[in-house]
Amino acid sequence: MFYHFKGTITAQDYSRILSVMTKRLMLVFSGIMVIVMVINLVRSQGQWLWPLLSGILIVVLGNLFLSWQLKSRFLKNFKPQTLDIYLTEEQIKAQMNVRNVEIFSDRVHFFEGKNKVLILKKEMLQDVTQWESFVKMAQNLPLKKTKK
Repeated sequence: MFYHFKGTITAQDYSRILSVMTKRLMLVFSGIMVIVMVINLVRSQGQWLWPLLSGILIVVLGNLFLSWQLKSRFLKNFKPQTLDIYLTEEQIKAQMNVRNVEIFSDRVHFFEGKNKVLILKKEMLQDVTQWESFVKMAQNLPLKKTKK
């Protein structure tokens, strides 16, 4: 079955992916900083105010910087992309190196590696009645393993 997608992918579409990635990165950074703060509190021998305040300040400012840096660099250089493609399940299996698929109610993300994603929105599908079959097809795709 052919699926015809036609439309424009905007910065807001990519910013949804970036927000999830930013949250994960900030969580990792916060975890590392909390461990460092606990170590400093243990080593401070009774003087806990300065290590606690400096640790909290570093976590807050670090998370704000990470969030701002990722989004501002990306959005500054982004140019909207216009798609007009016909897809089949066989074509996706043969031509795309799909490593992960994220399915939402209004969009599907096909990840092909660290920095390559294909965003297909429901509103871009020319025959909206095909959306359910497209989602089922995307759920059943065999995912390729990442090489280490």
